[in-house]
Amino acid sequence: MKIHFNKDFWRDGFFYIYLLLLFLWIAPFSDGSLPLDEELLCIFFIIFTIGSMLAIMFNKD
Repeated sequence: MKIHFNKDFWRDGFFYIYLLLLFLWIAPFSDGSLPLDEELLCIFFIIFTIGSMLAIMFNKD
C-alpha cells in the first residue's frame, strides 16, 4: 500500500467544505475562552476536519 500526494486535491469540492468547517470550528476561540465541554467538542471536530482534509490530499493505492 502506497500513499501519495494528490496534486488535484484543490479540485475536490469536499476539500473546500472541510476548509469552511475548519474556520467555523476555530471561530468560537476568537471570542475568548469557552466552557470546557464546548472547548473539547470544538477541538475534537477541528482534529476530525483536519484529518478529513488530509485524507483528501493523500490517496492510498
